[in-house]
Amino acid sequence: MNSDTRTIRADVRAERTKVNELDRNLTSKYLKARLREVSGLLDDVEGWLATPIDRRTAVDSASRLDFVDSILDMAVQRRQYVQGLVKRFGPDVETHLARNW
Repeated sequence: MNSDTRTIRADVRAERTKVNELDRNLTSKYLKARLREVSGLLDDVEGWLATPIDRRTAVDSASRLDFVDSILDMAVQRRQYVQGLVKRFGPDVETHLARNW
């Protein structure tokens, strides 16, 4: 289980790097807010991993890691959503949409 935890922590660090790089290029308040949500999910993952648990069974530990991994997956999907919007509309979604109304 420790190797799984280390893997998830490494994935969180990698995801934070991607979020920070993306955030530096954004001017859209909407997209920046979506990235703050991603950062919040990553904080949740780290919090769950840091919380000690009573490891009665391997199933309990595996269930917890599955739960934490699903939160990480949500963070990745939201970051990818923001990346897709940037690719489609540019770093300032509001300006693009205002011009096309």
